[in-house]
Amino acid sequence: MNSKRLLLRASIPVLLLFLSLSLFAQTKQISGKVKDSRGQGVIGASVVVKGTQTGTTTDGDGNFSFNAPESATQLTISAVGFTTKHLDIDASTMRH
Repeated sequence: MNSKRLLLRASIPVLLLFLSLSLFAQTKQISGKVKDSRGQGVIGASVVVKGTQTGTTTDGDGNFSFNAPESATQLTISAVGFTTKHLDIDASTMRH
């Protein structure tokens, strides 16, 4: 019976590893640049998957990149002093 317990204890971490890897496979990378009306990058803009807290903020040049759930269809982009925008996610907004 000790060998069965040992096998069970050894199997659980391996199973958890495979489950966690499958969770990571269900994402897509979203990247881009937030620009103002003059074409300048917006620093510190919030870019999130609409209805979630998954997202990031833009860097010093207005660039962003993060992994979003595969099911994500729209981004919410907001920044102080700017109108909040909603952007549909399609092939042109994703980088691989």
